[in-house]
Amino acid sequence: MGKTEADARDGFGDSADDAPGPSPELVRRNASFALEELTSRYRVVEDLHRVYRSVPFAKIGSKLCAFDPNRDRYMNVLPYEHSAVKLSGGRRGDYINACAVQSGPRDLATFSYVATQGPLEGTIDDFWRMVLEQDVAAVVMLCDLVEDMMPKCAKYFPLEVGEAFETESFEVAATSKDVPFPGVERRALRVSEKRGTATAAVDHLRYSDWPDHGVPDHCESMVRVSRLIRGRYPRSRVAVHCSAGIGRTGTFCMIDVALRRVLGSGEELRGAEHAEAVDLESILTELRSSRAGMVQTVDQLVFAYRAIAAELRAHCGP
Repeated sequence: MGKTEADARDGFGDSADDAPGPSPELVRRNASFALEELTSRYRVVEDLHRVYRSVPFAKIGSKLCAFDPNRDRYMNVLPYEHSAVKLSGGRRGDYINACAVQSGPRDLATFSYVATQGPLEGTIDDFWRMVLEQDVAAVVMLCDLVEDMMPKCAKYFPLEVGEAFETESFEVAATSKDVPFPGVERRALRVSEKRGTATAAVDHLRYSDWPDHGVPDHCESMVRVSRLIRGRYPRSRVAVHCSAGIGRTGTFCMIDVALRRVLGSGEELRGAEHAEAVDLESILTELRSSRAGMVQTVDQLVFAYRAIAAELRAHCGP
């Protein structure tokens, strides 16, 4: 486990990665050209329907992990073998329903996510082991614990500062809590091994206004979550989950990838790079090549387009 007690903090700082951001003028130019490419490529909603239909739900030829009734929330939502996150050091084997989703060497921006399901009661200990072993800096939670009277995610973190929360192997404490903007709760968590020395500081963002299989009424809060994550963690690994870990999770990742490419790369996009940065078909293919079913509905794809367009428009200037 890569993090130690020296990494722990109490509260929120300005930037965990300590990386300088791109200049405002560079951001404005990239946003203006990318927005033009985005809106000219997807002129009507049917263009997005075509994109959704054109990308296979799962990567052809890729093998899925075997279903484990004790560790998988849904029998039809399973990680690929080639991108599955493996646990080490646990007594229950190396399996967890999670996939690594990360940029390649030729990508326009750096991103690294762990896309995972909402923990079950029996996998909370596995979840925190994964967070420490994968050096996860932040967790983005996109579901509620219960939705429409159906359990969607086990309670795996302390809700209040000072609340004791323990698993078999870990202690999790909230050192601070705030509401950075409406609809989002943010907690600074300290995760400590009970029988070891590893201690990690993890930011936890809980956004619970996103209906299962649907989309929020407005994209502002989701855009602001992405903005916060991009600004604070331009290079760090971020765990993202909803209930199944594909619909809302995939939609957030699509939004974040496109905005990282345009607004967070620190490089001026040139020529075809503007189109590449906001090529939603390519992003969807990339996401579904890492975890089957990412962006579960066409409405979620349309929402991602609207969120990306809104954030680019906000950076274009007068």
